[in-house]
Order: sequence, then structure tokens, then C-alpha cells
Amino acid sequence: MNPSGESQASQAVKTNTRPGNDEAAPPAPGGLTAEAGAEQVTLRWMPSLESDFLKYSVYVDGIRRASVDPVTESQLTLEGLTPGRSYSFTVTAVDRSGNESVHSAPEAAVPQAKPVQVAIENGGFELGDFSGWKEWHPEGQAAAQFIDSDSPRGAYKLTHWAGSDYRQSTYRTLEVPDGRYKVQVWARTGGGQNTFRLEVKPYGGPELVKDMKGASGGSWTPYVIDGIEVRGGRLEIGVFSDAKAGNWAAVDDFELYRYP
Repeated sequence: MNPSGESQASQAVKTNTRPGNDEAAPPAPGGLTAEAGAEQVTLRWMPSLESDFLKYSVYVDGIRRASVDPVTESQLTLEGLTPGRSYSFTVTAVDRSGNESVHSAPEAAVPQAKPVQVAIENGGFELGDFSGWKEWHPEGQAAAQFIDSDSPRGAYKLTHWAGSDYRQSTYRTLEVPDGRYKVQVWARTGGGQNTFRLEVKPYGGPELVKDMKGASGGSWTPYVIDGIEVRGGRLEIGVFSDAKAGNWAAVDDFELYRYP
């Protein structure tokens, strides 16, 4: 001890600590689904909750095709796939130590061929009139449809509007070969309607509709009804508004596509 009664400092001892070796693989991702599209498949799965999780690896027919990072993503769309071919997909999880889980349960999907556009005469109202189109409105109400040139996608567009409450349908019937189709239309609206929707009627199945009330007023938004199985060689496409006084909706460029 020193004169103050304190003991002398002990001799310093140096030690080396080896980091632990993490050899435990994370659990395999669960809930894998595969949604086929045109020459593509979208995969979705449940996110990993492991604290040391790093990334996912995606396998196609047993061969690693892609890695998914950042860790917040738990889906991937694989493009450039061959239409009509059946693919098998699995996903693994990889941690920061490089440990890879076993593969998820496999999911199979068959990509579709890209659809081919079918010409619709005056589908974009470029003739400046209603040639080829029909309309319906209740008895006692004036028609609430117009062709105008107020900010169309081309030269003209369709508008639904009235100074009082109104109901208006603008539609046409197309003669087409039986098969699988997709319909798309572009819309803008100031909102407020009870109903504003794209409709596909007599085609060999139940009526199909797509709500369009959420379209922007300042920019054009596309709306699609896909997977239309036409039987009987015809289908009716159109838009319907059930609206209050002053509500407006703009519609342009009806497009029809047929899957090979």
C-alpha cells in the first residue's frame, strides 16, 4: 500500500474475444403467391421478422433469379417470361451472417401472352361526334353528354355534365370473335357523383364494372377491366354517370385488347 492506504494498481491483462459464429438459418418465407400477367409473374410473400434479416433470394425453376433488397420489400415482378410455359417459384431468406433459409413452399404460374389491340372506330371521339355510339338517359331528362375539345387527350373527348341532377350512359356494341379481352378507358372528373364507372355488359357473362370516381380532375387516369371472356361474338362497352347538378366527368380513348 502507498502512504495514503491505497493498494497499488494491478497489472493490466489483455484479452481477445472472438465474435460468435452465427450458423442458424432464418425461417423460410411463408405465404408465397404467384400472380400471372402478360409475359410476367408477380410474387408476394410474408415479410421476415428476424432481427438480423438481410435480403430475400428468388428462385425460378430452382435457379436463383433475383435478390430483393431493401428488407422492407416482400414482393417482386419477374418480366420477360415465356407465355404459356409453367414456372415454379420459391423464395428464401438470408441473414447478415450469410445463412440462407430452406426454400419456401413452391408456387406455380403460367404467364399470358401480351394482348393485341383491336381497332375501335371513333373510340377516342376523334370524329368530333357520336358516330358508332349510343346513349341512354331517363325520360323527362335532357341528354347530359357532349363532345368537346376542352383538354382532350387528342382532338376531342366525351363529357358528362348537366346543370341539374342527371343520369347518363354512353355505350356501344362491338362485334368481335369469341376469346379473352381487356378494355381500357381514360378519365378525368371533378368528383361528387353517386356513380361514375366503366361498364362491360352482354358479352356472355355477368356485368363487369370499374369505379372511376377517384380519377383526378387535372390529369388523365387509365381504368381497366381485364379477363373478359367473350362468348357469342359481341360485347358492350360504355360509361355511366349518376351525378348531382354541376358534377362533370371527361372520358377519352376507349381501347380494346384481345389475348392470343
